[in-house]
Order: sequence, then structure tokens, then C-alpha cells
Amino acid sequence: MGRVTGFLDDDQTGSDDTEYALFNARLLLKHGAQISAEAIAGGWREEIVSASNTYKGAGFSEMLAIRNLQEGLRPPQSGRHLHAWSDGLAMRVAPFGIVAAGRPELAARLAEMDGSVTHAGEGIFAGQAVAAAIARAMEGTSVDRIVDAALGVIPPDSWTSAGIQKAVNIGAKSPTSGAPSIRSIRRPSAPHISGPTSLPKLSLLRSVSSPPPAGISAKPCSEE
Repeated sequence: MGRVTGFLDDDQTGSDDTEYALFNARLLLKHGAQISAEAIAGGWREEIVSASNTYKGAGFSEMLAIRNLQEGLRPPQSGRHLHAWSDGLAMRVAPFGIVAAGRPELAARLAEMDGSVTHAGEGIFAGQAVAAAIARAMEGTSVDRIVDAALGVIPPDSWTSAGIQKAVNIGAKSPTSGAPSIRSIRRPSAPHISGPTSLPKLSLLRSVSSPPPAGISAKPCSEE
């Protein structure tokens, strides 16, 4: 652990998760908490789908959504495709949790609007859970409250909810490492990049006795 120095260079680099998270941050700066699914879709069409943009998108679920947007579909139809269950939304919702610090329901609502552009079902639930967890974690609160926030915004009978609950229970019994719980929670037939199979990393939090570090200072985004 420690500061990352080994693979950095002067050339522009990043990942689709980084790019989409920064894209969401920019949309929030422009629209605030009043942002809508249609405004998010408009941003995708203007800044990602646009032929003049050097960034053409990445992530298999996002690429299918881009194709739907190019064909004129609007959310939520644009997010309904064969790979709508991926963890792509969960990887980009951190800005929603940050601006909605202390308000997990707002964070989940923002994530749902964003997710309707590219995802559906479990893919959206996973994104909502992460956004809500981040919003609660921004208060510097306990791990239990962070997990409760994640579970409180998604259907209790969802695959995502079941995965989180099983993972954190196993993690609580593994004081030295949550790695075994991550392996045991995944369905053998499920891709490792599906939303529900990515969230068992929460079990690592339950295997640590001390609370997580407090979030950075930030002014929560007003809904007005």
C-alpha cells in the first residue's frame, strides 16, 4: 500500500471508470441536484456519442447503451440491453455520493437517473447501493451505518441485496481478510464484472475493526 508511483507517465491515460466518473462530476457542476435522466442522456449524446469527440466510450454495457442512443432511444429504453447488469454504473457514481453527503436517498436517486441511460435492474441497484454508501461514508460514520445505507435504497429481494448481506456477514467472521468472502459470494456462472458480484468487496470493511476514515470536506449539493 502507499502512494502509487510505479506506472505513471506523462501521457494522458485513464480508464473508462475514471472517465465516466469525471463526466458525472462535470454534469453535476453544470446541472446540480436538479439533473434529470434526459439531461444526462443529452450529455452522453453531446460529449461521448459525438463524432467530434476523441473519447468514443468504453465498457461493454456503456457501448451498447451508446448504440441505443445513436438509434434514437431515450432512457430508460437506452439502458435496456443484454449487459444492463454490469458494474459500470457502480464504478462511476462516486460524485453522486459526494455531493449528497449525508443523504443516501438523494445519492441513490441521482444514481438511478444516471443508470437509466446505460443500465437496468441489478446494474442500477448496484450503482444505487454504492452511491448511498459513499454518501453515508462522507459523514465519517460507522461501517454498519454505511452498509445499512447501501441496503436501505435497494429492493431487499434483489440479487444485489442478497450478495451484500451474505458478504458482510462472512466478512464479519473473517477478522484478518475479506478475500475468502469475495470468492465465496460469486456465482460460478456470473461474470466478475456484474454489479452484484462486485459489491461483496464491502465484506472487506466488515473485516476491519476500526471505522473508515472521514470523507473530505465538501458542501452537499442542494436540491433547490
